[in-house]
Amino acid sequence: EITLIFPFIISNNMIEMLYLNPLLLMFIMCLIWGLYIEWMNNALEWINL
Repeated sequence: EITLIFPFIISNNMIEMLYLNPLLLMFIMCLIWGLYIEWMNNALEWINL
């Protein structure tokens, strides 16, 4: 749960910086996407078990 909430805390604390730095926004989006893919893989493995 901490790993899923962590990116949202970063985005909430750096909203002004996100508008000024699109690369940081892309980095956070990639981080959230990577966590989502990892969660999906864990869910699929759990279903297969």
